[in-house]
Amino acid sequence: MGAMVWASDATVAEAGTCPGRSCRVFRDLGDGILSDQGDGCSMGLFGTLGSNRYMVTAGHCYHENAGAGMFFEMGRYESGIPDDLDNYRFGYALARMNDDIGTSSSVIDGNVVANPFGIKINGLNVDPQPGQRVCKQGWKTRNTCGTIREVHENYILADDLKSTNGDSGGVVYLPAGGTGATIGILIGKYRDTDTAIIQPIANLLDVIEKDRGEPLLPDFS
Repeated sequence: MGAMVWASDATVAEAGTCPGRSCRVFRDLGDGILSDQGDGCSMGLFGTLGSNRYMVTAGHCYHENAGAGMFFEMGRYESGIPDDLDNYRFGYALARMNDDIGTSSSVIDGNVVANPFGIKINGLNVDPQPGQRVCKQGWKTRNTCGTIREVHENYILADDLKSTNGDSGGVVYLPAGGTGATIGILIGKYRDTDTAIIQPIANLLDVIEKDRGEPLLPDFS
């Protein structure tokens, strides 16, 4: 394998969660999340800690107390742990969402005939297997699919899963018709290849719980 690179540097929802009042906008999994520091990543998971709602993305996307959004601020980064790419130890980044931002756990796969309203991510899969077809949704390259090559406790490798700068943190899932189950979030890829590096969902949730002292409850509404 060659050197590894981040998938960062630098929207449609039919139903979802809108707390308390009319939402200013809905965001889907895989949509972009830009910091006011200028770089961009993708949304990999929505969830709650206590009564607060969060967007989850990759650890290397975190900027302490930076604004986070797309075209306007949707929240602020509240906590995170940087990724240690050399040792395949990945962190997380949580942005606490503003009350007027709605969320939907759908991804728009581009297949308007088979899935006119996108694919509904409706749960977790903590036991993916080599050889399974896997897809990701990211801000820049949108929906691409490949094949799982290796599964480890801290990381998963998938071949032919195209990505580029800005896709980091995007949801990675096993498709099943018009639905899917998330297996993790995109971290990056090996340079000059389409072999993707994925943080497993169980590892991501465990890292968040250990750092925050309480579990993040995923929201698939």
